[in-house]
Order: sequence, then structure tokens, then C-alpha cells
Amino acid sequence: MLPGWYPAPVIAALAAGLVIAAIAAMLAYRAAATEATRQATEILDTARAEATAEVTAARLAAATEVQSLETAARTTALEVRVAGDDAIAQEEAAIATREQKLETIAATLATRHDALDGRADQLDAVTKDVQARKDRATGLERDVAQRSASVRASLEERAGVAATELIARLGKAWIDDARARAAALVRNVDQTAADPAHDRAAKRVMEIAATRYHHHYLTERNPSNLRVGPEIVGLMLDKNGALHEALQQVSGLQLQVNDDKDAFRMEGLDGVGKEFVRRAMNRLFKKPESRQAALEDPAAWARRGRGALDQEIKALGKKAFQILGIGKAHPEIVELVGALNFRTSYTQNQWGHAVEASYLAGMMAD
Repeated sequence: MLPGWYPAPVIAALAAGLVIAAIAAMLAYRAAATEATRQATEILDTARAEATAEVTAARLAAATEVQSLETAARTTALEVRVAGDDAIAQEEAAIATREQKLETIAATLATRHDALDGRADQLDAVTKDVQARKDRATGLERDVAQRSASVRASLEERAGVAATELIARLGKAWIDDARARAAALVRNVDQTAADPAHDRAAKRVMEIAATRYHHHYLTERNPSNLRVGPEIVGLMLDKNGALHEALQQVSGLQLQVNDDKDAFRMEGLDGVGKEFVRRAMNRLFKKPESRQAALEDPAAWARRGRGALDQEIKALGKKAFQILGIGKAHPEIVELVGALNFRTSYTQNQWGHAVEASYLAGMMAD
């Protein structure tokens, strides 16, 4: 027997074992498949049962929710309907009340209309009566004028002189008499002017007025030099000195720059112009946001500043007249008085001096 060869019975036994093993494996697989199928069927049945239970519960919950919503909706609809009915009833009651008020007002208007018609008739009657009396008065005035002219002509004929000439003579006589009395008073004043008693009386009146008047006196100075710093000077001279030129034109002053380029000197006698320049420099120094507006349109910016100062001048003029109890004056005089606030004489504010002098003059005249 060759190596690697087995006897036929052994081969047959091996083949039978293989067949039996295959059959056993198939049986085992089939049993396992059957068991798996059974378990899957059980799981599927359990899942179906659970799903059915959940669906049933969901249907019950949905039905309950639907019933609850329907109940709530019915309740809300009922409440809305009741509220609507109440509102309609209230509105109907209000409309009825308004209709009743309108009827009352209409009746009142009708009564007033009848009364007005009666008054109109009375007014027409009064108007006719007034017109008749006016016509009679006109006739009487015409008769009086004719009689007056007749009487005047008769008197002029008897006197031998016309009324206009007589008036002129009387007027001339009165004027001559007044001039004579005035000349006598002037001569009397000239003759007694050197009398020390007049000087004493005048001094006494002035002393009494000065003693009675107590006013706050404040020394003021209007410096002409403005030290504003190199930054403001540079701003003024920027863009070919447009802002510098605008301030000079509006103020009427000459603004001279010093050698250090940090100050200006105001050349001129206009106190209002100096005050305007001082305020303009102050705005440029304290309000940097106004510098851009000043550079964009220097002329308009300067005019706005001068306009604000002019309004203040008018207010000061009106204040002076109110303080003194003087009636309205010409607008130009009011502005001139207000402008005195920006002028000084021997360090005294001229507006205050004018008010003070008015008080003293009134006291002395009294």
C-alpha cells in the first residue's frame, strides 16, 4: 500500500462522518433559525402589542384633549358672546342717552333761534328809529351851522373886523405878552445870577439828591490788548487771514498782531466793536468746536456773533427805560442807550452813569 492512501472502509467511514456532520450542522442551523424566527416573532408581537397600546393611549389622550379644547372654546365663545351682548347693550344705552341730549339741544337751539328772530326784529325797529333820529339830527346840525354862520357874519359886520383877523390879533397879543414875561424872567435871572444864595440853594439840592441816592459803583476797564496765544493767532491768520479780515469788517476795528504772534491789539474807539472781538476770541479759545464753523464761513460766523450782541444791546436799552419808568422811545435811542454799557469814562460804566444821572436829575427836579 502506497503512503498517503487509506483503505476503502476508512474512506467510506470518513465520508459518512462528513455527511453526518453536515446533516447535523444543517439540523443545528435549522433549529437555530427556527429559534431565532420564534424569538423575532415574539419580539414583533410584543412590539405590536406595545405600539397598539401606545396608539390606543394616544387616541384616548387626543380625544380627551379635543374634548377639553372644545369645552374651553365653547366656554370662551359663551363669555365673548355675553361680553359682546353687554357691550352692545351699553352702547345702545349710550346712543339712547346721546339721542336724548341731542333732542334737548335741538329744542334749546330752536328756542334760541326764535328768541334771536325776535331780537332781530327789535334790532331792525331800533335801527330804523336811530336812522330817523340821525336824519333829524343832521337837519338840526345843518340849521345850526347856517344860523351860526349868519350870526357870525352879523357880528363881524357890527365889529368891523373878520373873525380870522381877530384871532390873529389876539394870538399876536398873547405871544407878545408871553415874550415880555419871559424876557422879564430872564432879566431877573441875569440880575440875581451872582447872588450867593442861588449857589447855596443849588448846592443844597445837589447834596440832598446825592445823599438820598445810593448806587453801587464799580470800576471797569476795557483793555485793548488781547493775549490769546499762538494757536488762536494762527487760526485767525489761516486761509490768508479770512477770519481776521471778517472780524475787522464786522467790528470796525484794526486788529494788529504783535511780534511774538500771540496777541492782538484793537485799534479804534468803538466800545461795542471791542466787546464783539473779545467775545469772538473767547468763543474760539473756550469752544474748540466753533473753530471749524469760523473757518468754513468766517463772514457768516462773525455776523452771527454781532447779531447776538446787538440783541443784548437792545435788551439793555429797554432795561434802562424800564428802570427809570420812562415810556417807549425811538428804537435808535434805545440802541444808543444799550450801547453805553460797553463804553467807559474814567473807569465808570456809561450805561450805569446814565441811569445814575437820570435818577439824580429826577430827584433834583422833584
